[in-house]
Amino acid sequence: MKHTIPMQKADTREKLKESATFYARRLGITYDEFICHNRSMDLVDKRHVIWHFLRGEGYLPVDMENVFGFSHSSISYGTRRIKELITIKDYKILLLIEVIDTSITNNLFI
Repeated sequence: MKHTIPMQKADTREKLKESATFYARRLGITYDEFICHNRSMDLVDKRHVIWHFLRGEGYLPVDMENVFGFSHSSISYGTRRIKELITIKDYKILLLIEVIDTSITNNLFI
């Protein structure tokens, strides 16, 4: 059986990009840095945190795969990794999450 990925509506893609851009700015990176395939640990952590928040908004890994160009399995791995790091109270990850949470709480949508 052939696996088919449903086409996303343009507005969904735009909302996904908009959310990712917001989170990226809050973490001090550009959208282009977020979608690049750079493996520096700092960027990887930020990318995974952004994916974590996008999953919280209800976007599926396949949605993100189609927009950002990372495989859905990489996105699933990244979100699971963040959940595990939250569980063990990883300071760096908790700090990144706090930056975004504070921005959302204070309505800093710049």
